[in-house]
Amino acid sequence: MTIDRCKSVIALGLTILGLGLAPAFADSVMFNYNGLATGSNNAAIQAYMNSLLGPGQHVTVGGSRSADNWTGDGHVVGPCLPACKSVTLDSSGGNFIINNSPGSNAITMQFTGVKYNTVTFDLEIFPDGTCADGSSGVCGAGNSNWPDFKFYENGNLVNTWLAKMPGDTAHGGSAYKHSPASGPGSKELAPQLIVYNVTYTFATPITSLSFNDWPATIGIDNLKLSVPEPSSLVLLGVGMLALLGTVRRKWLA
Repeated sequence: MTIDRCKSVIALGLTILGLGLAPAFADSVMFNYNGLATGSNNAAIQAYMNSLLGPGQHVTVGGSRSADNWTGDGHVVGPCLPACKSVTLDSSGGNFIINNSPGSNAITMQFTGVKYNTVTFDLEIFPDGTCADGSSGVCGAGNSNWPDFKFYENGNLVNTWLAKMPGDTAHGGSAYKHSPASGPGSKELAPQLIVYNVTYTFATPITSLSFNDWPATIGIDNLKLSVPEPSSLVLLGVGMLALLGTVRRKWLA
């Protein structure tokens, strides 16, 4: 290998390594919604999110408003010592967003100019009176009104979560068995769910997200958009430089 070719390989390896170590785009953005006033509407939520997105990036938000608690018609479970307390998405008392904007059954977000393809979020399925005791007599024929949560990315259904009975930890339910409505002497029967750190990575950049409900209210918090770690580029650049070192040692021997 000639000196000029060595120089060319070194330059290429360093370029690839640099691409891996320094992404050309901000690698993540987090929306925790704590800076919003409780009860903020779509316009305020949208303005907050756009303030954190980079130049040339934009989101249009629909079907949402912010909240710092939601009782689910009094059925949200929590600890009962010494008194029952509802446990919602942000236990620190900060805000999250719900789909309880009038007439809405989904939180929708339309993105332009973003290059993120990984999404992480926390979710909650709130209970309500349409399925208050988990029985088919109350929840509809075949439990058709059983609470769930559907997540769509770029118009495609990614996953569906079903609410669980409180105390049913063997099947993903909350460890808490009581709500302010049921009190410490009985078990809450309204199905519900909280899931933290849901993460999905997609092959192409995100253009839209939709969080759809049943029953009337669902919530999300700590929504993070990111790009994967550029480890493959780093390994490729390091590999090329290591190969060059081996060839160069043989050439100089």
